[in-house]
Amino acid sequence: AREKFESEDEKQSRLKGFNTARCIAGGKSRSFAIQSAGKLLAEEIFNKNKYDQKFIIGLNLYWAEGSKGGNFSFSNTDYRMLQFMITWVNKYLIDKRIVVIIRIPLNTSIETCKQYWSEKLKNIEFANHSVSKNTKFEYGVCSLEVRGIIGCKSFIKELMDLNAEYLENIMG
Repeated sequence: AREKFESEDEKQSRLKGFNTARCIAGGKSRSFAIQSAGKLLAEEIFNKNKYDQKFIIGLNLYWAEGSKGGNFSFSNTDYRMLQFMITWVNKYLIDKRIVVIIRIPLNTSIETCKQYWSEKLKNIEFANHSVSKNTKFEYGVCSLEVRGIIGCKSFIKELMDLNAEYLENIMG
């Protein structure tokens, strides 16, 4: 399925990052190499873009509202925030696949929620939905999940650590 979403150049770049991580890992486990690749990717993206205001804004929005677990996902009820993050992901994370997951309130139809979010967020793939008792928002909570980030957990952690260090330096 990966070939469907990445060009040959992107595939070679991904494999180069993986092989670089393997070399750094000194032949250690595949898992260790993948996590190293995630960290290297985060450092590369951060260092390339740290003086770009939009990059820093998006990174801090993710720090505040994004998932800190194993997936790169961002949830919100404001479509403008989600539009910004879609643009941010497409610009800075280089053609990663974004899917939408909606948590739908009990008192709203699935079709109503899907129609609302599809009108607000153009050209996005809806992965799935879930009905949630706890969602109070009229059209539910929309989550963007970014797929295809190698070593995602270490990638997120490294980005957040670099961002925190950068902000500490700015604040003095």
